[in-house]
Amino acid sequence: MNIVSWNCQGAASSGFRRALHMLVRKHEVDVVGLLEPRISGNSADKACKSFGFENWIRVEAVGFSGGIWILWNDGVRVEIVATNPQYILTRIGKNNKNFGIVSFVYGSPSSCYRKKLWEGLSTDNFHMHEGWLAVGDFNAVTCMEDVSNQQNFSNHRCVGMNEWIFKEGLIDMGFVGPRFTWTRGRESTTFTGARLDQALCNLDWITQHPGTKVSHITRVCSDHSPLLIELGRKMETPKGPGFLFQAAWTIHEGFRQVTEDCWDCDKPIMENIHSMQAGYEEWNTVVFGNIEKRKRKLMSRIDVIQRAMGCQPTNGLIKLERKLRSELEETLHQEEIKWLQKSKEDWIQSGDRNTRFYHAATKVRQTRNKVHGLKNDKDEWVHDRKAIEVMILSYYKLLYAREDRDFNFEVCTSKFPIIDERK
Repeated sequence: MNIVSWNCQGAASSGFRRALHMLVRKHEVDVVGLLEPRISGNSADKACKSFGFENWIRVEAVGFSGGIWILWNDGVRVEIVATNPQYILTRIGKNNKNFGIVSFVYGSPSSCYRKKLWEGLSTDNFHMHEGWLAVGDFNAVTCMEDVSNQQNFSNHRCVGMNEWIFKEGLIDMGFVGPRFTWTRGRESTTFTGARLDQALCNLDWITQHPGTKVSHITRVCSDHSPLLIELGRKMETPKGPGFLFQAAWTIHEGFRQVTEDCWDCDKPIMENIHSMQAGYEEWNTVVFGNIEKRKRKLMSRIDVIQRAMGCQPTNGLIKLERKLRSELEETLHQEEIKWLQKSKEDWIQSGDRNTRFYHAATKVRQTRNKVHGLKNDKDEWVHDRKAIEVMILSYYKLLYAREDRDFNFEVCTSKFPIIDERK
């Protein structure tokens, strides 16, 4: 399923209608959320009919400000949970599959009214116990990197939205494409941009839909970029590295001894590095083992012992249970460090043991850290994996085949521009 959220800044023109038709056809969009259409009443109904969707719901604009429209086809199931001048809360499904809660948001430009958005759009009010995706124009940012003019940035612009994100346990899903979703200015001296449009989700959503991809589409007919959310995409499993140091090893009692045994001060450093890699890998296989399997085994043994103690407690069983619980405590700490290392969400303290969050954050990071396309020498995007491999190989063949000392790297990159869309 593909969902588009777009602050169109007016939906009455024929130019916008043509742009929307192009967007829907190109990306096979199932659900469209239009923000700030700037028309209402009969004119709005007429515009919705012209877009080619069988169903729609609207929150009326107040004069020429605000307004939210959601349009979808018969093959999609959209249940309206709640409506508000600043959001529409829906439950979306397709082909007998429930995707979860999706809220389309248009945050008021007024900080006073936007405060009501943070208070109203909450799990406390709607008791949502399923996957939740919040997408739209929040008219707020979360950090200094989300604005072009960082010199005049003030943290008060972030406080309300960041507190709401923290309270609701939401995760920024990242994006592919240009950073700023809203821009203004015809010259560099007057240019300003910000990432006002975002997609956020809770842990349940990213666990159920780990391949969700968010793209900032090219701006046309509006100062805002449409947001394309692609669901149901299968994530390719990347090939793992030959050797990966695990931070969880360092808290094992045998780690120091392995390090001392593998390091020889009389040998060159590279030889020592290779020796330590081999030593760590062997020690990991023979001694350290798989954390998840060790955790399950310890839990099973503790359960058996506790059952036995319920029938006939003995000193041996009590001591063994205490020993196994201590081992389980250490194993849980190692598991936490493992997922912390993978997720790189270092703002969570190590004592929280929220491995479910680390799982979800790791999945989001894996989605972000993908090169989804490269531009060829014709300035065209290439997304086919094999074609990308050929482009990269050709680029480096050209780069290293030149023996000219005055070889200009900028000339080469302009001919074969390798552009990473990751953010």
